[in-house]
Parts: sequence; structure tokens; C-alpha cells
Amino acid sequence: MEGALRKQWQRLGGTVSATATYSSLEDYSSSMSLAMNLPASEQRARGVRSMLATNVEFTARRRQDLDAVFLLCKSGAQARSLKPLLAYHYASDLPVYATSSIYRGTADPRDQDLNGITLVEIPWLLGSNPEATMAIAGGASSRAAYTRLNALGADAYLLQSNFTRLEAGDGMLIRGNTGLLSLTPQLHIQRELQTATFDRGRLTAE
Repeated sequence: MEGALRKQWQRLGGTVSATATYSSLEDYSSSMSLAMNLPASEQRARGVRSMLATNVEFTARRRQDLDAVFLLCKSGAQARSLKPLLAYHYASDLPVYATSSIYRGTADPRDQDLNGITLVEIPWLLGSNPEATMAIAGGASSRAAYTRLNALGADAYLLQSNFTRLEAGDGMLIRGNTGLLSLTPQLHIQRELQTATFDRGRLTAE
């Protein structure tokens, strides 16, 4: 996933200034510190103290060539651990982006730690079709693990009912439950997701 993100970002003209990898909870803080180049800042402070032979009040300074942070996490639990570390390592002012893997589809009080993170999500999970969501909620497929599949099923019905219109209409769009749907010349369905941001622990459409 990191490779695909890097390739697309660079294709659009962006650059990747730093990366941090982690394999366990114990790695999170040290990896973040290295990515922010804080050890170099601390080394400079030690040099100043040594040169002046006195104790100098010091606040570490992170690298300044970063415009945004993209978190690649497998789960909300990982993101909830990493996001607060950005503030701890002097990067609270940077915009933070992530994939929808950090959101399980239902409200969680612990998601307060995700406040400020922006991602793209399917409209279904942002309240676009409350009637259908409530109707399905009483059935056997109401578990959170199936919410995105429920949206996919709803759009499968929507598409088979409107495929002729999509095929005939140049630039025809359908506001589906999994995104804004259109048809390519190769007859492939493509979708555009909706931007959303965590605010006060809830994922809110922009």
C-alpha cells in the first residue's frame, strides 16, 4: 500500500520527505521521532550546552519540510495510538490523512483520538441512506463487519436498474451508496468516494 501511495503521489507531482515504519506498539514513538528528525534537534541542543558549559532550556524542533502526514494503519486501534504521538512530537499543526481502514463503520467513543484525520469513505457510512440502513439493521446482516457489503448490495440493485441509462448517457452519474458511480468506455463501473473528517470522535462528511 505504501508503494502504491508513493507512486501515485509522485505521479501527481508530490514528494515524500520521510517515512516511518513500525511493527509493534513499542516502535511507534521512536519511529515517529526519527521521521520528524528530532534526534538531530536534540543533538544540536547537546552541542550548545557543551559549548556554553551550562544548562540551556530547550524545546525540540521537528523537520520543517513536511506539509502533511499520511497514516497507513490496519485498524482504528493503531491510528488511535499514532495520532496523539504527532502532537507529542511537535507535529500537531500538520494535516493528517488516512485510509478507511481506521474506521469500522460505527461510532466509537475512543475515536476522539482520531480527531482531525481526513479520509474518504462510502456515503452509506456517512448517513446518505438512513432509511435503507435502518431497514437492514434489523436483519441477519446487521453486524458492523457487513456495513460496507450492505452498501455494495444496495448499489448492485441500483446499477442493474439503471445500467442502460449509464451506458447511453455521456457523463451520466448515479449517487450510489458506495460512492458517485459512473461508467467508463470499457464498461467498468468507477466510483468517487466522499471526503470526511473525524470531529469530536465522529466521522463527518465535508
